[in-house]
Amino acid sequence: MISCNYNKLLIIISVSLSILLIENTNSLSNPYKFDDSNRNIFLTGAGLIGLGFNLSNNELTPLSDFAIEELMKSDILSINKISVDNYNNTNALISDILLGICLAVPAGQIFDGRVINDWSTYGMMYIETGMFSIGATTITKNIVRDPRPYVYNPKVPIEEKKTKDARLSFFSGHACLAFAGMTFFAETYSKYYPEASNHKLIWLGSMSLASATALLRVFSGRHFPVDILIGSAIGFAVGKLVPLSHENNDYVSGKVEFINNKFFSLSFNL
Repeated sequence: MISCNYNKLLIIISVSLSILLIENTNSLSNPYKFDDSNRNIFLTGAGLIGLGFNLSNNELTPLSDFAIEELMKSDILSINKISVDNYNNTNALISDILLGICLAVPAGQIFDGRVINDWSTYGMMYIETGMFSIGATTITKNIVRDPRPYVYNPKVPIEEKKTKDARLSFFSGHACLAFAGMTFFAETYSKYYPEASNHKLIWLGSMSLASATALLRVFSGRHFPVDILIGSAIGFAVGKLVPLSHENNDYVSGKVEFINNKFFSLSFNL
């Protein structure tokens, strides 16, 4: 479902929205809002996706035989050798599955009793979280073009090392998306259910699932430790800041006072 090749990843998770203006019953009892004051957040995310897609379409020359040989002769940090020596396709597949769960959990929360009444705002925040995460990852990968750990592994077939994807190691998109999705879920859950007593459990479970996804990228030989550390930090920041930027200052828990709001979105296809 999720490919390590970010050209395919962009196509799979690319967003297609219609231009619509609808009257949305946005209640003061909803902790988040989407209006003209934070519309630029969406536009910025869309811009990042566009730039990332543009860069991913630029020619990326695979590593040559000579370049691969030279890399294999070079010394790497001891902490990075674990990534090289643990090339494992099964771990890579499991990380793909876990990432799918990390994205599905916050998406599924839209059908929750309280969230579904605020589906438009929640949905836009979820899309923004994805756009910032994918955009930042794709832009960085296509600028840095760092070889993946398996390029240094003599047991990996040369054909796999000469793919374009072999030059897209920094930073980990799996780690970034996993932490963005699960942080977004835990953060918004805490706001929609402020009276719940299981906030710590939700956060612990969310961070554990995201961490497992990220660590498997190291134990599959796809990323160095620094790749997942940076990706995780950026994903956490995105998952935290997007909901924060949409907080409703007029929010009064338990109070239902409906106001008319325009729900605005742009249409774009990647």
